[in-house]
Amino acid sequence: MATNTKQSELDFIIDPEIKNDDFDQAIQEIARHSNIKTVLEIGSSSGEGSTGAFVKGLRENPNQPTLFCMEVSQVRFNALQNHYLNDSFVKCYNASSIPINQFPDEETVTRFYKSHQTPLNEYPLDRVLGWLRQDIDYVKDADVAQNGIEIIKKENNIDQLDLVLIDGSEFTGEVELEQVYGAKIIL
Repeated sequence: MATNTKQSELDFIIDPEIKNDDFDQAIQEIARHSNIKTVLEIGSSSGEGSTGAFVKGLRENPNQPTLFCMEVSQVRFNALQNHYLNDSFVKCYNASSIPINQFPDEETVTRFYKSHQTPLNEYPLDRVLGWLRQDIDYVKDADVAQNGIEIIKKENNIDQLDLVLIDGSEFTGEVELEQVYGAKIIL
């Protein structure tokens, strides 16, 4: 857990964002019927949302794929690991998907914020930059593994992942996409 006296928003479990909706159903269908062996979910949280959709679908996939779940938050990771303790095809990693030095700097985030209208613009720039600092500080303070995508690929002898869901930090998606590019399916 973070060593700062101020708690991070990453120290709390959040409600699932992908659950009982069209995307949940799509994940289940893709996981159930695709010719896949390796699945990576970046940002698994406590495992109650999209992870559950993957697990439901993968249980029925005749290829018996492996689901690699990555979560940086220790609290969420503990809940995730406990939730899928009896599912041997679910492998949980407490790691940052990318190294801290590949996170964007504040100037890059500011430039993006000012030039693109996205859901981030619903929040003041100071808050968005605070989230960036919080993410970087959490990875540093929690001393979690960095470069999680590469660690998973190396430890499991995976050249190219088959199915990937990118649902982690608001600030890491571009680098994550570069690292998983070439997967059969990217969500």
